[in-house]
Amino acid sequence: MNRHIIFFCLSLLYLLPFSIHAKPTDKIIFINPDNEKELLETSIQDTRNTQLVFTHSEDIWHFAVQPDGPYIVFIAKYIFDVDVFLYDRTKPSEPARNLTQQKHESATHVDISKDGDIVFINSVTGEDEDPHNLPDVGINLIRHSELHKNTPKIKLLVSPKSNPHSATWSPDANHIAYGIVPMPGFNLPDVGVYIFDVNSSRVTKISDTGYSPTFSPDSKKLAFHLRDKIILTEPREWASQHIIPLDIRAGGDLKWSPDGKYIIYGTFGLGPVATNLVDSSQTILFERSDRLIWITFDWVHTEAYPVEPAGRMIIPWGTLKNKQENLLTPITVP
Repeated sequence: MNRHIIFFCLSLLYLLPFSIHAKPTDKIIFINPDNEKELLETSIQDTRNTQLVFTHSEDIWHFAVQPDGPYIVFIAKYIFDVDVFLYDRTKPSEPARNLTQQKHESATHVDISKDGDIVFINSVTGEDEDPHNLPDVGINLIRHSELHKNTPKIKLLVSPKSNPHSATWSPDANHIAYGIVPMPGFNLPDVGVYIFDVNSSRVTKISDTGYSPTFSPDSKKLAFHLRDKIILTEPREWASQHIIPLDIRAGGDLKWSPDGKYIIYGTFGLGPVATNLVDSSQTILFERSDRLIWITFDWVHTEAYPVEPAGRMIIPWGTLKNKQENLLTPITVP
């Protein structure tokens, strides 16, 4: 199976981590679904002013924007495999730098902290690959002090016995949340949700089940999903869990809204959905497209970097209605 298709089947819709220092904004950077070599910027309320942020030579699979910083880190194909690239928005005329140089050819997931530290997963991407025969499978770290070197030092930070699915920085950059997901044909005893303490290197298991953990904007809460429910808890052992049933099943990674009042998640074909954490109501953020497309995006953390006009966004997201404090603008579920 094509590696690109496998990756998107695993991640479905990834909504990347948000920094507590970033100002609330309705602007997003996203992978252009009609040309996946491009990153575009737009407002979710008015897509007529879509602008080009960056164009890469190959399709971009996954990316993250540094909170209040100049970097965009992304995963893209290079020759036969994939690599982790770094683009500096203060230097728009320079191409993105290849940080991994085909040494981690199965990179599937990447994130960057407010300090500029990068984590990425070298993962199993197909059922024909045995995770136990891939010693570099795990969560890898590139410190910000290494980013300007020709060959950055890469440290294997967490090496679980099986395949990690996602790795997300906490907004305070002290912890990384990750999940171990079931794989067909493998009996994986360490499936669940984990927290890695960057300072002490301690690994804490939060739950025996769950997918795609993500931190709240203040780093004090953790959310993950079980497709038909969202679990809210604290990033510590034996913490109590609050369960929010979902009428619209989650099919992708979770993302906290900037104000901490909503959980946003992907669905199977309906687009991103926001769940109100006060009354548990659920609303679709964007109109459903005529074709099945996963919109991968991150919040715009700053407007201090150059972009170029790129025309109106093609996907019919539609006019979004204002609701509450103008951070989310959901439309009625059809």
